[in-house]
Amino acid sequence: MIQSKKNLILCYVGSIIIFSVHCSQKKSPIPFVTVSQILGNKAYPAISYGGYRHDTRTIAPTIDEIKEDMRLLEAMGIKLIRIYNTQLFEETSRLLEAISLMKKEDPTFEMYVMLGAWIECKGA
Repeated sequence: MIQSKKNLILCYVGSIIIFSVHCSQKKSPIPFVTVSQILGNKAYPAISYGGYRHDTRTIAPTIDEIKEDMRLLEAMGIKLIRIYNTQLFEETSRLLEAISLMKKEDPTFEMYVMLGAWIECKGA
């Protein structure tokens, strides 16, 4: 974030990071996969995700609502989601928590998250 007295410009710059949410189990039925194994692999269909149910991003979906979405996406065969609202809003932290909880409930649940960059400037 770049701040000045007259202007506030929020910039999110960085490389794409893929998070694999794993339980702290000793044995997982799903082997660990790397970024190079996921990107471009037809076995890992992807979709951009935003679970909002209101007309503003300031009201983030609940963990239960996100879990509901993840069940629907899993039923569609989706294994990789990309999310953009990574810092200013609660959706991303809730998403990671929901996936972690789902993995604890069902060790075969498999969902990966790609954090995108959202560039926002004052007045844009």
